[in-house]
Amino acid sequence: MKARFLKHSFIYTVVGALPLAASILLLPFYGNKYLLTTEQFGLLAIYILLSDLSRLAFTFALDNYLGVNYIHFAHDNNLRKAFIGTGFLLMLLIGGSMLLVFSAVGKFILDAIYTSKNLVFFPYGFVSLLTGFFTAIFKGYSGLMIFQQKPKPYFWAHMLHFSMVVIISVVWLNVHRYSLDGPIYARLLGSVATFLWSLAYASREGTWELDKKIVRDAISFSLPLWIFYILFWIISNIDRYIILSFLSAREVAIFDMAIKVTLLLEFLQNGLSGAIFPEAFKIWKNYNDVPSSLKEINRYFNAFSLITLWGVPTTFIATLILLPLFVNNQELYQAIDYLPILLAGMIIRSWYYYEYGIITYFKRTRILAWTFAIVAAIQILFTYVGVKYASLEGAMWANFSVKILQVFLLYLAIRSWFQFKPDIRIMFIMPLLFIVIVLIAYFFHYLPWQHAAVQSLGILILTFLFFRKPMHTFREILSK
Repeated sequence: MKARFLKHSFIYTVVGALPLAASILLLPFYGNKYLLTTEQFGLLAIYILLSDLSRLAFTFALDNYLGVNYIHFAHDNNLRKAFIGTGFLLMLLIGGSMLLVFSAVGKFILDAIYTSKNLVFFPYGFVSLLTGFFTAIFKGYSGLMIFQQKPKPYFWAHMLHFSMVVIISVVWLNVHRYSLDGPIYARLLGSVATFLWSLAYASREGTWELDKKIVRDAISFSLPLWIFYILFWIISNIDRYIILSFLSAREVAIFDMAIKVTLLLEFLQNGLSGAIFPEAFKIWKNYNDVPSSLKEINRYFNAFSLITLWGVPTTFIATLILLPLFVNNQELYQAIDYLPILLAGMIIRSWYYYEYGIITYFKRTRILAWTFAIVAAIQILFTYVGVKYASLEGAMWANFSVKILQVFLLYLAIRSWFQFKPDIRIMFIMPLLFIVIVLIAYFFHYLPWQHAAVQSLGILILTFLFFRKPMHTFREILSK
């Protein structure tokens, strides 16, 4: 039982990260100055983000509804078929309607905002919307496969998409250089293939009829989540669009490259949280859902914080070594200048994950909606002002400061009903001291390898001071 669970968890985790893996695997080609210009790299980032936003919009969070609520319909064959059929039909109707609307107004919006920026709606913007629509349906299928505990079709469907995107992109780029056709259409073709795969499943397992009761339940469940996901996208990605409006696609490319590096650390954090949350939830359950930080839970998040801290210099040094080896477009190396502060912001996310776990376990998810709405609005304001008056450095500081604001607002929202008592030394003092070290090095205009040396020395000293026996601490935590 345990071996099967671990095997399935591994498949879902690793395969779910294939989109990130594809982005990293394709960087040597997108960042090849003989295949794409820096400006084309930046425009490609904009189109990919548009595809991701349209996927979120068109899915309407129904992928979550299908996955989470499948268990309530699985016991009866007719109910199960009605549930699956209604879910997919609703996604097709909502997503298709939004696709028609956005297709009609998309050109006018892009032309109005991005005059003379080479950002065209036809064909690349429209193809990005199509890709988002097809991927949205596939997300519904993926959610069902996880909760139906069917890792094999989940694995092969994602591998099909991953393989098509990577292979078609590489081949097309080498045949038609300095064109976005390859990367854009590769994603479209991959999404069409998995869309057809998903429809075949829905036709076999569901009935193409709308059950009114299921529709009402689905919309009630999905609407708050949908708003949350859109806000999360704004917080994470709107800076690239603001940069394009004030600067150029070249600056978008540089900043997007820096953000892509931080995603490596975010992937590590997501994996850690996925392992920690079930254990933390069990501990709260064993203590009768006491709304308080507990010593056993704090130990897990202490480990989370320490791993994240070590991840910052590790990621930075790996970038200094690997970026010149695999990316020959030297203009993109300027991304390194912004990495110390952007990676320092990822340390702050250690606190966010603790708060997010508290909110989700105690079912106070409305907190996420209003806090993220405030943060998204301030993110837009800070980035707008920052980019207008300080170029990419302004975008960098907006990214960093908004992470602090997000954590602070969540803390204000939970402190009235939850006794938040983390390990102050490990969760706050140690990370803050390391962030101060990074900031000092940045303000003294250290060179990249000097940053790496300061970060490495700083984390070694702090680990020694706060964890006199760090390896023993890790072994103790991981053995639980």
